[in-house]
Amino acid sequence: MKRVILCVGCLLLVADTGEAVAGVVLGDETPVDHPMIGFESFAEGDGVASLDFGLLAGTVTGQSQRMSSIIEGTDGDGAIAGEGERFWKLMGGTTTIDFGGVQLDGFGFTYSDLEWTTLSVRVDGVEVAALSGSNPNRTDTFAYLAENGESFGEVSFTWIGNQGDGVGFDALWVSPHSVPVPAVGLLPLAMFARRRRQPR
Repeated sequence: MKRVILCVGCLLLVADTGEAVAGVVLGDETPVDHPMIGFESFAEGDGVASLDFGLLAGTVTGQSQRMSSIIEGTDGDGAIAGEGERFWKLMGGTTTIDFGGVQLDGFGFTYSDLEWTTLSVRVDGVEVAALSGSNPNRTDTFAYLAENGESFGEVSFTWIGNQGDGVGFDALWVSPHSVPVPAVGLLPLAMFARRRRQPR
């Protein structure tokens, strides 16, 4: 049960907002201003060993090419492309994406054909969601956003259930961790400017 604490004057109100998982966003709310990767540059049947998001990359481990490969259009069993014509299909086991020490504020993806199984999503080894349902021949979106001040550097997916099924991944995006820059040094400069001598 997620709770929201509101301050009205000096009165604190605690409101229950229903069942929710902090940091998880489901539905059509995928940010479009973050580095995103589709799979059009991969050839059909390729395995995926790394993901290049431009300014950062993730190393993929835990999957053989037989269990993880690129599919063109649809696999005929319900998994489909969410962006362009090609998508990444994962089957069985655990797949981990390690960003090599670079920290993230968020990540997300579209997925398809998540039926007959549950997909556990973890960040830095901690489960943040267990996705399940029946969505053949269409795509849904998933996003995880870290709490303020927190970040993570690894994402993993683990199957719970039917190991022979698979899920289609596409349009993966990441949000690199942004560290606020403290506004120091501006006040002394402003004071110095005000104290300059006026011309005689």
